[in-house]
Amino acid sequence: MCYSPPPNLPYRHLSAKYGKLEIRVIARSSSSYEAPPSTNVSVVRFDLDNKRELIQALKGHDVVLLTIGVGPSFEKTSLETIDVAIEAGIKRIISSEFGNDRINASPAQRELFSRKVAVLDYLP
Repeated sequence: MCYSPPPNLPYRHLSAKYGKLEIRVIARSSSSYEAPPSTNVSVVRFDLDNKRELIQALKGHDVVLLTIGVGPSFEKTSLETIDVAIEAGIKRIISSEFGNDRINASPAQRELFSRKVAVLDYLP
């Protein structure tokens, strides 16, 4: 769920388009991600298995953008995060299914995309 962009790039783009935003990065306790300086980006670190803490961290926000890396626990972690976001009252959940070319995918990519499609199908 932690996004490691080039410094300030996404924030500058979003702020230019939508005005001042408050962006909260929910990161694993072990993450070394630091928010870009001079932005309204804050980083909250904790054990992502602690659902109560995650709900509290998400409350008051409108959108969750899932940027969970694809690994053995991708689907499970994504579905659990969606459930927590719904419980926290999040209005919009955007899965990490963006920027993928499923039409021209290799067999290995198709297997990966099948897990991403499962997450998309789970979204309310």
